[in-house]
Amino acid sequence: MKRYYSRMLNGTVNAFVVDVHVAYEQAHAVGDTEGHDAINRVWLDHFENYLGKMSAPELVTYLQGRQVWQQEGEWIIFATIDEPCICYTAQRGPGDTVALIALGLCYRYPAGGRPAWWRDVIQPRVRTL
Repeated sequence: MKRYYSRMLNGTVNAFVVDVHVAYEQAHAVGDTEGHDAINRVWLDHFENYLGKMSAPELVTYLQGRQVWQQEGEWIIFATIDEPCICYTAQRGPGDTVALIALGLCYRYPAGGRPAWWRDVIQPRVRTL
């Protein structure tokens, strides 16, 4: 099962789909068609199709072999290596189920780089899961 993060934080909508929209706009604004295609690869190819089509046991095995990007409490966060970047987590459910949760996507990291993206965008989202 796949889910996409969406919550109100401090009176502002924070949602994965908003991130995707902003990322596409940023790539378009600088005429970066390769960046636009890269957004599609990390979101649609990697998250939606590759990870999203794995069985729960396959997904657990895959994630156990991945490098952890960050951890917040019991939540383990995974992220792709380069920009554009998608980050996600997973949650075991009843029986043999796993929910894959897309937390955020960015075309380029904000000022302060990857650590700032974690601290200012992703970590607050994880804390509301």
